[in-house]
Amino acid sequence: MHTRTADPAHLVDASPRARWRLPDTPVAARLARRFVTEFLGNLIHDGAPDRAGLDHRSVLIVSELVTNAVVHGQPPIDLAVVWTPTDAELRIDVHDRGDGPCGAPAVRGEASPDAESGRGLFLVAQTAARWGIGHRQPYGTHAWAEVVA
Repeated sequence: MHTRTADPAHLVDASPRARWRLPDTPVAARLARRFVTEFLGNLIHDGAPDRAGLDHRSVLIVSELVTNAVVHGQPPIDLAVVWTPTDAELRIDVHDRGDGPCGAPAVRGEASPDAESGRGLFLVAQTAARWGIGHRQPYGTHAWAEVVA
């Protein structure tokens, strides 16, 4: 089951934002892609710039970060996105409750052609303007990426 919440309207920062709780199953990445696509589609009404390249990059990044949370983390998995109009930037945050090691992420450029994994963070690193992985307080992992329009 997934839930969707909006941040309180009384926030000083009026940047469009959304949050979702995702299931701890392989369907989470598909839902995350759909949510981000819908969120970006709503930005057209808010005067956002052309989203063509932003859509593709954002969907790829959210898919990889959520997949990593499902495979390596523990539920629940939370996805948050924030559009910053002044910077024409989309911030993607994925949180899970896993307690695994969280040092420097392994970014492998060349996985074996037969390998089923090992390419995701490389794709994120090549696609995002900035990104990272760290601990989430009081527990869990926080993966994030910023995509510029």
